[in-house]
Amino acid sequence: MSRWLVRCGRFQRAAFVSVEPQNVQDVRGVLDSIGHQLLPKYSAAMYSEQEGDALTLARQPVERALRDFPTLILLDNMESVLPDHAATTPPE
Repeated sequence: MSRWLVRCGRFQRAAFVSVEPQNVQDVRGVLDSIGHQLLPKYSAAMYSEQEGDALTLARQPVERALRDFPTLILLDNMESVLPDHAATTPPE
């Protein structure tokens, strides 16, 4: 479906992130995965050594890229990180 949405011109590109624990560990990992797909040579780790809030600094170029081009972001396997019907979180 996402490929079709890009082909028909609804979005200019798509980014895919599987949030299963073996793929990404936290919000920084999701940001890093999206950033790698949208920006050449992007790494969220580059911003950990700068002064200020590292996550905010790492997010800024990704936000800019998302503003510049309509982008579909597909987050897969959300059931592995969301609470179940009893509101218990999955084990880490």
